[in-house]
Amino acid sequence: AEIKKIKLNDSKRNSEKVRRSNNSAYIVGYDEILVIYDSPNIEVETKWKYDKKVKAKLVNVTELVQSIVGTMIGMEIVMQKKKSFTLKELATLKIGEFNPSFRRIMLVVKIACDELYEAIKNEDNALLANFISREMNINMYCQFCWRLLSKYGFPEDDRTTIFYNVVSQLENIGDRYWNISKFLEGTEINVRKSDLDFMKKINQHYGKIHELFFKFDFDSYSKYYAENVRFMNEIDDISRSEERRVGKECSSRESP
Repeated sequence: AEIKKIKLNDSKRNSEKVRRSNNSAYIVGYDEILVIYDSPNIEVETKWKYDKKVKAKLVNVTELVQSIVGTMIGMEIVMQKKKSFTLKELATLKIGEFNPSFRRIMLVVKIACDELYEAIKNEDNALLANFISREMNINMYCQFCWRLLSKYGFPEDDRTTIFYNVVSQLENIGDRYWNISKFLEGTEINVRKSDLDFMKKINQHYGKIHELFFKFDFDSYSKYYAENVRFMNEIDDISRSEERRVGKECSSRESP
């Protein structure tokens, strides 16, 4: 088979753009990636925290590329020159690896969501930090599944797009929970009981999706569908209630 190659000039990109460009090349199925840069250090993406701009830092390009390759299953750095890296797929991948990897994502998301709930409930910062590393694991296997689908497609062609979308939604769940963990990181964890109870309900809801996906039957699906309608209505009600609450708080602050 023809080896797909791409050249990426990352000289003018910050660390996040470098990461995204390399991950994108990996996901769409390139077998060899030539990474070019012009400086030993790259600026870290500008971060914002609590509406304040955090001063930009520099990261060593070698360390950055090594960390990126560490999330690319099957890829290795095969050559390093003064101003370039060559990444190449060394392991022989097969679409048969999709199912176990997909199952792993489903399971890790379930474990991670439950762990985050326990971390918040017990005000456990160590467990909170553990979730952040789990989210990286979720992203790694999501990228791997996307790559397999891009290169080989699902055995049943009409399901390739479906599974690509399902993996995207799982990655999205991981990102949403990661946002919660990063918001709480390094703070005194103090969450309203009503929010914690609703988070538990969300986790239980995902648990039912997990069970249904791997052990499908129409009766269980019908019950889940009806429950999902009620659940989405409840989310809408909470959203409207929060909008009214925030609106009242803003009005009271603006009043003389």
